[in-house]
Amino acid sequence: MTDLEKLMEFYEPNEKRPFGNSNIEMDVAEILGWELFEDENGEKHLSKQQYEKAVRLTKLVKESYCG
Repeated sequence: MTDLEKLMEFYEPNEKRPFGNSNIEMDVAEILGWELFEDENGEKHLSKQQYEKAVRLTKLVKESYCG
């Protein structure tokens, strides 16, 4: 199953929370099981590349869903 197909299973047509939470890029990372960078406070963050990929995938999901 591709990343796009995995995300399509979770997508809901809600602009602010298409994958359940308001942090869309982190939702994508969680759904796809990405390993995240953890800062000194224990907070998890996406790398620049992960963020950019999450944005691209989210756009593709919306385009696939909305036609």
